[in-house]
Amino acid sequence: MAPRRALSRSGSEEPPSAKRLKVEPDDSSRASESTGLTRSDIWKTYGDIILQAESTIFCVNRDILMQKSDVFNDMFAIQQPFAETFEGRPILQLSDSAKDVKLLLDAFYDSFNDTMPMPFDELSCKLRLGRKYKAREFEEKALNCLKSQFPRDLQTLCRMKNKLCLDWIAAVPGVHIDLLNLAYENGVYSCIPMMAFHCLSLYSLSQLFSGIERNDGSRATLPEQTKLTLALAIEAMIVFQRDNLKWLRKKGAIPVRGCDLESCEQERKRMRLIESTVNGDRINVSYMLEACGKLEVDGPGAAWGSGLCARCSKVAQNEYNAGRFRLWEKLPTFFGLSEWQNLQDAE
Repeated sequence: MAPRRALSRSGSEEPPSAKRLKVEPDDSSRASESTGLTRSDIWKTYGDIILQAESTIFCVNRDILMQKSDVFNDMFAIQQPFAETFEGRPILQLSDSAKDVKLLLDAFYDSFNDTMPMPFDELSCKLRLGRKYKAREFEEKALNCLKSQFPRDLQTLCRMKNKLCLDWIAAVPGVHIDLLNLAYENGVYSCIPMMAFHCLSLYSLSQLFSGIERNDGSRATLPEQTKLTLALAIEAMIVFQRDNLKWLRKKGAIPVRGCDLESCEQERKRMRLIESTVNGDRINVSYMLEACGKLEVDGPGAAWGSGLCARCSKVAQNEYNAGRFRLWEKLPTFFGLSEWQNLQDAE
């Protein structure tokens, strides 16, 4: 998508422009102050074009923009007059925020210096502006980061040491909500199931409905439709998991035939408690995708199924793993999406 251009009163597009400004070189500082423009610290000595975002101006090199962005390449390949100049350089006005433009230009000039884990603002900018200006390298970096953190296959998820820990993205208050919004807004649908699962695992519905306070005091909030989606999803997941674990609620699966150990019967009853595990006012759904050997009941150290004999333990693991796979296959549908094999990101 090309940079948004201002509309005339008739509704037609006008060329990108800044304030009507033409300044002699030696008056640039005074002129920028008088017009309310602020110089960014991105001010290249041999820059040949000025980008203006909001009231901030950036002096950059046209050839760098053309190299990194197909949109800028197409724009500058066509000779066009610029009505406004600053220090003799043409001004191109952009519709983006100054913060986003600075992040994008920083990436353009130093594309190898990626911060890991990636801050959300940087990730968001690379995805949104990377798409808008067809800067494929930066869009792909953002997508790779998201898809590595929120995989669409169970094997990749199993290789993660902690499924709810952010390894690729900087973990700060509210970031899970910001990430979910970003994925919806940009059509990264393949990441939404695990993003939403993170939200439901880490926060109660009341927290998700009221929003999470960020470090700067603002609140990360969800649209009403997304709130409804999450509320319906957690109810559907609980019902589905209850059916998944029905083998725990009746004798037959364990104790297995021929096992008359009272300890196995008592362990079966204890294992059922995992369905009703509640952390404060938050229903625990995080266990639903956890490996059998990592499940705990009644607090840390109380391994799920640890009181079973070897034969009963093997049956329990097989039953649980089959149910875990069924839940994974169904996961996107809880959030109103297609099943994994049909789930595609927007172009």
